[in-house]
Amino acid sequence: MIPKTQDQLRALVRFYTDTLQDLNKFPDADIDAQLDIGLQCYHAALCRSMTWIYPESYEFTTTANGSPPSGTNPNIYSVPPHYRTIAVERKGGNNRWYPQHRANLFTSSREEGTSVGRPFPKARYHEFIHGETQYIQLYRPESTAGVTYRIRYIAPSRTITGEPTPDLNYLFPNGWEEVPVLEAAIRLLAVDKENDEQLYKLLDRAYKRMELESSSSDIFQRPTVPGVHEITIDDEEQRG
Repeated sequence: MIPKTQDQLRALVRFYTDTLQDLNKFPDADIDAQLDIGLQCYHAALCRSMTWIYPESYEFTTTANGSPPSGTNPNIYSVPPHYRTIAVERKGGNNRWYPQHRANLFTSSREEGTSVGRPFPKARYHEFIHGETQYIQLYRPESTAGVTYRIRYIAPSRTITGEPTPDLNYLFPNGWEEVPVLEAAIRLLAVDKENDEQLYKLLDRAYKRMELESSSSDIFQRPTVPGVHEITIDDEEQRG
């Protein structure tokens, strides 16, 4: 795994767009903007293969007032920006974590079942974005404050323009930097009304190579998170 710097990624884009001798045709800022999109596409491909991805976690404790935009709603909490949620867990007895069910807001109340004060009795949370902030709404009423929840998630893609310095290293296993570089090159040529079918073929091969080399990961197996018990909090309560 050989790290690539920002300048090296730019040089690869210029190589594929045949502009190494004409640095003014695509300024650094334009290349960086398209590399951002390419890195997002690469990040999505990594998440599909579930390789070279490690989930981060964030814990929060229920309070009497929640957080904006709810104001006085104790069931809405802000969470870190993330690309995908792996699991939301509630801390139970003996410091065990219990996975929560996601609410399907597109399912009718008849299918979900209803009860007073609990529109989704089987569901425990729903995610939404308000402005630039991501939130989790808990559908399980907490009788007291101080209940701990944890969200495990995949962080957003790294970006070129968001990095503070141009000499940071970007790690790509097995030469997979081809994906964001080719994505950027194709977009730059498209803006310039140019079309290179060979680049599309190379990009298709790069994606297929990623899929092939990450095939050791069983994409048909339901993802699990180490340390999360399959038993739910309801099962624990039924046991007494």
